[in-house]
Amino acid sequence: MNPKFDELQMLNRQKIAFQTLIFTLALIFVDGFIKTFYIWATPMVEALVLLSIPTVFFTTRAIMKNAYFVMGTKIKKEIWGFGAICAFGIIILAQSIFSGTLNIIENGMLSDEVSFPILILTYIFIVLAMVVKAVQERKEVKNVDE
Repeated sequence: MNPKFDELQMLNRQKIAFQTLIFTLALIFVDGFIKTFYIWATPMVEALVLLSIPTVFFTTRAIMKNAYFVMGTKIKKEIWGFGAICAFGIIILAQSIFSGTLNIIENGMLSDEVSFPILILTYIFIVLAMVVKAVQERKEVKNVDE
């Protein structure tokens, strides 16, 4: 057992991991069903979407249940790191949108160029979850001090 995490964190993380597994299997089933009638994306984009959605699900739930960070870790450091990645990605994404080089749909399905926006959205959701958690913790500390 990792001494950096307490037992409740480990238990919560294991529960969330199992829920994420079931959620991922349901996504794969739905994707397979849709794919029998209509090809909606290239295989690489499809795989990225099928990995990004459960990643956001797992990290958001783990952050909210205090099962994501090592005990005593300040979330601010992680927010700044992930936030810098998001800001850099948003700048690149905005440049490609405004220059007209981003083609989201080609031949009636998602193109490979949509991979970068999907990754940036994944990071943005993770940063938002961290910010919400940091605000909640700040409110809890403020309420305890009063």
